[in-house]
Amino acid sequence: MTHVLVVHHDVDVADLEVDELRRAGYEVTQCAGPTAGPCAVLGERTCWMADAADVLVYDQWSSGDGGRELIDGLRERYPDTPVVLTAQGPLLDWVAEGGPHRVI
Repeated sequence: MTHVLVVHHDVDVADLEVDELRRAGYEVTQCAGPTAGPCAVLGERTCWMADAADVLVYDQWSSGDGGRELIDGLRERYPDTPVVLTAQGPLLDWVAEGGPHRVI
């Protein structure tokens, strides 16, 4: 079974995403991200939840600052794990759609 980590700053939205993924057959872990407490990735360490995931689903605002440092850290530590970046509105101009920091 594919394991997905969902990280979203808005718990209500995260609950909806998690529910949809579970109904689609995925195993899901949920995290409120760095806005809720210390984040291993921002501390330049690996994250046990991300370690266990096959796919990372992050809200672009999950770090509270537009997410660039967080997403770049994820791409550096987990280069072979797909990252799906969700956004309310347009993606920020730093979001890479190609290269080593590419997100979907």
